[in-house]
Amino acid sequence: DRYRPRWPSERYVAGVDYAEGKRVAGLHQEQGQLEQITGGTDAARLCAARARARLEAARLADDEGRWADAYATAHEAYLGAAEATVLLLGFGSPTSGKRESVVTTVAHATLKPDTDAMAHAAVQGFLAGLAEARPERGAPTTSADDVTWALDLAGRAVQAVEAAILALP
Repeated sequence: DRYRPRWPSERYVAGVDYAEGKRVAGLHQEQGQLEQITGGTDAARLCAARARARLEAARLADDEGRWADAYATAHEAYLGAAEATVLLLGFGSPTSGKRESVVTTVAHATLKPDTDAMAHAAVQGFLAGLAEARPERGAPTTSADDVTWALDLAGRAVQAVEAAILALP
């Protein structure tokens, strides 16, 4: 039967498009930017747990008024959620200079039925905010509004990958 899944990651889960995620990851694999791995599900669980911990750390920094730290830590949580998604598909996170672009592109393809948190515009927004908050440029310009946006975006990304992991058979 041509509609029968060949492996668990091909199954459709509401809000997760494994087939599209695998397709996009495969394109990056062809370009030498990703490699298939075994044990990706366990690694994805650990990575998602680290992303959740980073998100909580970002919230604490926000509560203390350390906005640049909160923003940067929310970005780490966001990137961790993207990496967990890549691992969930059975691919290792790249170590190349295009790491962020690769993992967020694959995560967006996989999670877009559930969230737009990994969309290109969101990624670019995060990067622009990080550039503004560099210490070498003087006083950080990260505002409370910037942090609220970053925490919301990272929270949606972490929640989406956690839901994808929980939906696994």
